[in-house]
Amino acid sequence: MRRLLLTGAALGILLGCGDDQAAGPSSGVLEIRLSGPAGAGAALLLVEGGTIDTVEAAGYFTASAAPTETSRRVLVAGRNLGGALARIGVPDLRRAYRVTLIEIADGTSYQLLDPTGFTLTVGRP
Repeated sequence: MRRLLLTGAALGILLGCGDDQAAGPSSGVLEIRLSGPAGAGAALLLVEGGTIDTVEAAGYFTASAAPTETSRRVLVAGRNLGGALARIGVPDLRRAYRVTLIEIADGTSYQLLDPTGFTLTVGRP
């Protein structure tokens, strides 16, 4: 009986330790998505919230620059921007990343558009 109790206690301690490891940082990929009126041809974004390891294209021309350790400016250009614009590799998916639309331009006339008609989200693909 005593052996059974000790085995049960040891198992409980091991299971409790496993929860602490799951709470640690987990790297991964987040996707930046755009919704709004059709016809946008270029967008300048600011991504903030933590370290960003990589910026990858999601079907459009994409370039980025890091003004600080925890932010990236991302330029996306193409025909009729919408849906997934880019993917960012991050070291900790628990952090709250946010994306701001700095400027957006029409794909035909290159005139700046009113950014209030567009919505950006950042989340898991």
